[in-house]
Amino acid sequence: EITMSLVSHGFLKKATVKGGYSSFEVFHVTPIGAAVANAAFCVFSDANFGSLDAKDLRATAEQAMTQHLPTKESRVFLPIPEAVQRAETECKVAADAKIDELKKSGVDVSSIPQQELDAGVGPALNAELQWARNLRTHRNAGRDEKATALQTLLQRIETWRDATADLLNIAPT
Repeated sequence: EITMSLVSHGFLKKATVKGGYSSFEVFHVTPIGAAVANAAFCVFSDANFGSLDAKDLRATAEQAMTQHLPTKESRVFLPIPEAVQRAETECKVAADAKIDELKKSGVDVSSIPQQELDAGVGPALNAELQWARNLRTHRNAGRDEKATALQTLLQRIETWRDATADLLNIAPT
């Protein structure tokens, strides 16, 4: 999909080559495509974008690219390929399903970093999911007393942790 977008926007040129047994497509970079690629290389190899958020990164990169391009019309704006959109949607649906699962289990999702909630993975999110699923497995297998004992143990540990943190004048971790 991306290759054909680059062809339709004039950054690549497509040709068909006939071989001994079949024909196949080859792609050549056009002069404007080479200019854009060189500008991108210059911008991203020289720049230090480490601390910028996504919005600032885009604006800074666009400004730097414009300085390296032969004309303003050389900029590349391609549509997002359907496969990428589909993959992002699937990841978002999976992340939302995990959040819903935690909420149904009574977990306060505000204690989980937003970055992990957005990505659908991470140490805090995975630990909470594992705990909720463990309790649910015990309850579904008729071992309610085991699930209750685990919850009681967790509550005792958290109470001890908070009391010790108060005693030592430090934040509980």
